Amino acid sequence: MIKRLAVIFGFAASLVGLAPSADAQSTIYAPYSCVGNCVVPDGCTRAFLFNGQMMFHNEVGQESPGAFTGPNRVTAFAWGLEGEVYPNMIIWHYPGRPEHARWVRNNSCPPPV
Repeated sequence: MIKRLAVIFGFAASLVGLAPSADAQSTIYAPYSCVGNCVVPDGCTRAFLFNGQMMFHNEVGQESPGAFTGPNRVTAFAWGLEGEVYPNMIIWHYPGRPEHARWVRNNSCPPPV
């Protein structure tokens, strides 16, 4: 009985890690500047909600729907990019590849048009 409860508790605890952290959810929606492999170096980018859907807007105006795929991980589906979310940046990469670009928080960027 104790062993069965331990297995159930362990499974339930592992599910908790699949939900986005409250900190990541509250800080991701913001303006950023693209650093690294960017079409427009230091160009303004943005993560935002549109009709309840997470959206990413890159420095050349392209948009991608996205979602949290882990506690501090997001995916930009149209671009095939995955990102690690930090309080002041998102580090983007293609699956299984090294860092592609960073979006660094920049509150002076205007909203997307």
